[in-house]
Amino acid sequence: MYYFLTNAPVSKKIRETEWEELSILCRGAATSVTGKIKCYRLAGTNATYTYTITASGHRVYLNVLTPTGETFSLLDYMEAWMEIENTQATQKRIFVCDHNDRKFTARIGWLNTLGGIDYYTFYGQTSSEAQIERTTFKRELPTGFTTVDRGTGILTSSYEEETEIVSDFETPETIAWLVRCLASPETWIMEDHLTLIPIVFTSKSHVISQAGLVQLKLKYKKANSIRVQNG
Repeated sequence: MYYFLTNAPVSKKIRETEWEELSILCRGAATSVTGKIKCYRLAGTNATYTYTITASGHRVYLNVLTPTGETFSLLDYMEAWMEIENTQATQKRIFVCDHNDRKFTARIGWLNTLGGIDYYTFYGQTSSEAQIERTTFKRELPTGFTTVDRGTGILTSSYEEETEIVSDFETPETIAWLVRCLASPETWIMEDHLTLIPIVFTSKSHVISQAGLVQLKLKYKKANSIRVQNG
């Protein structure tokens, strides 16, 4: 039995425009590897989709998303696993379809301790604060200077935004997995459901508990600041 390179809970929520990356390491050149996604519909019969997978450096990937031809709003949940030579080779992981309309979302990805990629969508309120840094210099003004002459000038300035994101209320087990993203050397935020933007977390975890459930609050900055002036 192979194990997916993830520390995530076996059951996770997934939204219509999201995808998850599952991967395994094989002890040799993997042959006849297939990925399976079984869709459990809210009504009617279920359907299983099979995908041929090509090994890359003894690593095999399966992207989990709504199969072509399926309507996300009609799905209850999906199961995903891999087979080698028509025999189940991994555990089955469950992705529960989230049909709620969420106004504020932030999807974070990070390199986990097993060498795989984990994702989580923060559903709570988000807020941003702009920070501007400047490098200035002083110069002597000429005799008879005018009001347009500057005694202090700007060499460079940069613009950064620090964003606060809040998770949904989760079980302590899910939060214990999620908080590990703070220690990851590689973290991203997903924009436009496709583009990964490097980020750096700027705060320690802030946990809020209520009736046995836990909410996580984090702050981050994009890894690359915007240089708005270079004098």
